Amino acid sequence: MDALIRQVNKVRSWDEFEWEEWVPKEVRVQIIEFWKSNGPRAWLNDFVKATDFYGAPVYGAVATFFNIYDRLVTGRFIHCWRNIGRVVTEDGNCHCVCCHKYYNPMRFDAP
Repeated sequence: MDALIRQVNKVRSWDEFEWEEWVPKEVRVQIIEFWKSNGPRAWLNDFVKATDFYGAPVYGAVATFFNIYDRLVTGRFIHCWRNIGRVVTEDGNCHCVCCHKYYNPMRFDAP
């Protein structure tokens, strides 16, 4: 998360932000579209709030969640907005997940 914070603090707009390769283009577009009027810093601030309030995992952490179809998915986590994130599996598939600790009984420490 520290590396992400340093990265965001260096940029003023989404045009300057460098995404890591594991973040699929569709997720990048969704995040930018949602936060376009506020920019990367607002997204990061919301991400920090989500880790504190909802218990969301840090950027890129491997986590297990129920996806929107009640199937368990394990992969790298990226915050989108509020209590919503995406899990990117090793094969590059992307799953929408709710990261609220009370809605997800598996939390992030599931096998």
